[in-house]
Amino acid sequence: MRRAMDELAFLPKLPPCLLIGGTNGKGSTAGFLARLLSLSGVSCGLYTSPHVLHFNERIQCTHHFVTMDELLEEMQTLKGTLSGDIYRELTFFELTTLLALQVFLKHRCEFLVMEVGMGGRFDATNVVEPIASCVVSVDYDHQEWLGNDLPQIMREKLGIARRGRPLFWGESRKSEDAKGLATAFAQEQREKAFHLRRQGNHFGLSGEKGFVTIDGILPIEYELPRWLDNKAPALKDNFALATAMFWEVLTLRNVPAKVGLRAIDAFDEQRGLWPPSFLGRSQILHVEGKDRSWDLHLDVCHNVASVQEFVRSLKLQRVICAGKRIPGLISILRDKDVRHMIELLREVIDPFMIFKIDHERSISEDVLPRDRDIVVFERFSHLWESVAKSLPSPMAVCGSFYAVGQVVDYFQAYPSAFAGENVLLGRAPTSFVSQRQAIDR
Repeated sequence: MRRAMDELAFLPKLPPCLLIGGTNGKGSTAGFLARLLSLSGVSCGLYTSPHVLHFNERIQCTHHFVTMDELLEEMQTLKGTLSGDIYRELTFFELTTLLALQVFLKHRCEFLVMEVGMGGRFDATNVVEPIASCVVSVDYDHQEWLGNDLPQIMREKLGIARRGRPLFWGESRKSEDAKGLATAFAQEQREKAFHLRRQGNHFGLSGEKGFVTIDGILPIEYELPRWLDNKAPALKDNFALATAMFWEVLTLRNVPAKVGLRAIDAFDEQRGLWPPSFLGRSQILHVEGKDRSWDLHLDVCHNVASVQEFVRSLKLQRVICAGKRIPGLISILRDKDVRHMIELLREVIDPFMIFKIDHERSISEDVLPRDRDIVVFERFSHLWESVAKSLPSPMAVCGSFYAVGQVVDYFQAYPSAFAGENVLLGRAPTSFVSQRQAIDR
């Protein structure tokens, strides 16, 4: 990646970058931050992964809708500019990262918000020089690459921190794991000498209000947007984290505080908005049938920690009351901790139905527990048409980005305007309702 960046001469041309890492919550935090910047009048490039349905969800510009045709054209330009030996060595994600940077430069974005793909230290996005970095959370995932204990995983993720620059730390666990994390974190901070911004100390939530109290920055207290009413607690925490980073940027740019407060307030003008970087995050898809309707609670929970948060969210939002459970339509990737995730989901889900997806990592019977009540379907359409649509509402749909994407695609519920200026400036459709009519056909 560094050789490619040198050959393309990207680094000196890049606008200020904000790098968002962590195990879970990266996408929503990046989306919140990019939208706040855009609502304050800044032209912002947003790079996230993976996509739910369309590849161009990954690369968004405030004032420009980036089409697949444009991305294909820019990829050809990229291929023609890079020497053959470098091009052949680059992975899919590395090429996508370079493509995003090329598009952002072309459209003269004033700020970039970049979501880390995996880990941090050796991630393709870490070739940029961020003015501030963020680690949203640390938990077990991708252990074959990042290590088998939390301190080791944390060190990999803190590889995106820069000496003398802010590092926003969203981790707030209170379990026994915190002791190992605290010791390792203190050592990393001494070695890297970053300026720590910590959730609960320098920013966070107090009831339904958020606060930012960082030395050298005008302290603020703000009302959480009503857009976040009845949303998962993790989304609210991620909004507070994004707001703290946003406030640091405003201070660096000498932007008046009233501009920032107006941007926060602007979330309430589009309460139903659900841009790509929030798709499948504690989200309700309302499906209208000929004689009845269903509410599907979508979540891209793809590891043990995010499943735990999804279960907690269903309880706190009173989707699950008095110990009752709801039907679950589940598709977990086969290389995840499938059995542990199913065990956790059983607390809120019954009956338990598994569907496969059109992907090489799709779940298979050999990784499932031998529980008699688990029924496996070859695809979501089979599950829905033969069983699920006769079940009571609400239902849970979760397990991976791919699973949520195929469900959204099946119901033709993906709004075409969810991109570019419409997304970041809040001019997308104000609801997420299925366009499929007469579903009972």
